[in-house]
Amino acid sequence: MFPVPFALYADFESFITPSEEHVLSGFCCLRVSQFPQYDHKIHTYSGDNVVQEFLKYVTGEQTEIDSILLSDHSINPLTDRERLAHNAATICSTCENKFTENSYKVHHRCHVTGKYIAPVCNNCNLQLKNRKFGNKSFIPLFMHNARSYDSHFIIKNLHDPSKCKSPSHTHKFGKISSRSNRQHPFS
Repeated sequence: MFPVPFALYADFESFITPSEEHVLSGFCCLRVSQFPQYDHKIHTYSGDNVVQEFLKYVTGEQTEIDSILLSDHSINPLTDRERLAHNAATICSTCENKFTENSYKVHHRCHVTGKYIAPVCNNCNLQLKNRKFGNKSFIPLFMHNARSYDSHFIIKNLHDPSKCKSPSHTHKFGKISSRSNRQHPFS
């Protein structure tokens, strides 16, 4: 019901050495957003330490996107049409329940732009926030071919079998975590 305002799409590039080892050579990451001024930011990297540079870049994107999403613009003045529609609304545009004394009508707005979105009940309005984990916004990262190939580069860099004390162990790099098994097939 409430689309994510930002998403990242990424892909690693690699080459095969004469000894048939797969070596990363770079990555590309595209930011897409529902906000035109922040949409279609593309970043490419080619060089050494690709996974570390990728994680550093994604962490920087997280910080920048969080600062955008934390902005709290007041609602823009409603147009005559918006005001009439809001005043005439008797049901919440999200849950489709009637407004009541306990579930009263409020102006749902975009906190980044201040644009009025719709009349919603106060309960839905409190739920229509950007998802957060801890103090960081939820930003989906879609990786091309991650299931079959690219994710193993990240896992190899996060997974250190010598540190495993149990069959299943969680590793963290900055704010990014990876869960892997001791006998990971890419180790």
